[in-house]
Amino acid sequence: MGSLLPQSKTETSCSVKMGSLKAECLDFSLVVVYIVFLCAILLWGLLYRTRGRTGFPSQTKPPKNADDKSNNNGNVPENSAQVPKAASSSIVQTYMSTFFRRHGVFVTRHPLLVLCASLLVPILLCIGLIRFKVETRPEKLWVSPGSQTAYEKQYFDSHLAPFYRIEQLVLATSASDQLEAPTIVNDNNFKLLFQIQKKIDDLRANYSGSTVSLADICLKPLSTDCATQSVLQYFQLDPKKHDDLGIDHAKFCFEHYSSEETCLSTFQSPIDPSTILGGFPGSNFTEASAFVITYPVNNKVETTGQENAKAMAWERAYINLVKEEILPMVLAQNLTLSFSSESSIKDELNRESTADAITIVISYIVMFAYISFTLGDRPSRLWALFVSSKV
Repeated sequence: MGSLLPQSKTETSCSVKMGSLKAECLDFSLVVVYIVFLCAILLWGLLYRTRGRTGFPSQTKPPKNADDKSNNNGNVPENSAQVPKAASSSIVQTYMSTFFRRHGVFVTRHPLLVLCASLLVPILLCIGLIRFKVETRPEKLWVSPGSQTAYEKQYFDSHLAPFYRIEQLVLATSASDQLEAPTIVNDNNFKLLFQIQKKIDDLRANYSGSTVSLADICLKPLSTDCATQSVLQYFQLDPKKHDDLGIDHAKFCFEHYSSEETCLSTFQSPIDPSTILGGFPGSNFTEASAFVITYPVNNKVETTGQENAKAMAWERAYINLVKEEILPMVLAQNLTLSFSSESSIKDELNRESTADAITIVISYIVMFAYISFTLGDRPSRLWALFVSSKV
């Protein structure tokens, strides 16, 4: 019988360990090369300065009497003492001066060639941006592709199935300054929850000209009903049963959710109250201060990026519904609402990436204008602006 457990990788990467620090061999070698190169430059500079201080010829004192500088004819004698020239400038400075002088002459003689080359080279270097794509998938951003975790997830997804997508709502009561949050388990809140559930069931999203509902994408263990995790499952999501049995039936199911048949969900599974309630002390579920509603949605392995397009279209419609309709309903009952979808993190990363682009463009424009005009001269005429500034 073949094993379903992923085999551990046999390849071992080269690494260097120094105490509690561990670095790859490539990173370590680059650091060593950088340190050696830096030490060589500092040593060369120290030796050059030392040689420059000791190698200058000593200055000759000037003649004592100014009258000795010239003879009767007013000419300087050949054997008179002369003041030596100053020490020669640095070799590096001489080379740089010569290079930039020739460079400046070339630029002034070939302005069109320099402008075209200055534009062509950056354009050629930016050709790769054609295939540039912002990565917004959290598992790709925060998990190394070569890690054991990524390997095991890929094995699990390809041999079994990806973990289902999660859409979630959390309704909670608010705590006052001196009192704890009151219980959320009452008839009014159950009725509100049924109204929210109806809006979720009636939600339709548009995808490529067709409508998508929760029933089309949700996880169905028995191929009939969605595996919705909600306290309403104790009434099989039926408001009429709630009207007949009352809230006492939900409290009864908190204690007998696995043994009583009337407490089973629509997909014939017991619902653990610890997964659908929050803010309860110990195991006293009747004192819970939050409802947690979870909608598991089928997930697929993405190869082209369109495998979960239907689910993502429904999730966008779901977020809009919560913001525009469900949130005002919850606030009217003095409750708080938190919500999320599987694509929430991805959408937030995409939004932040787009927002940062505008900020970066504005900052570069301001920096360019500041440097151009502060380093230049004040123009005497308006049409001389581009000549006097550093644009």
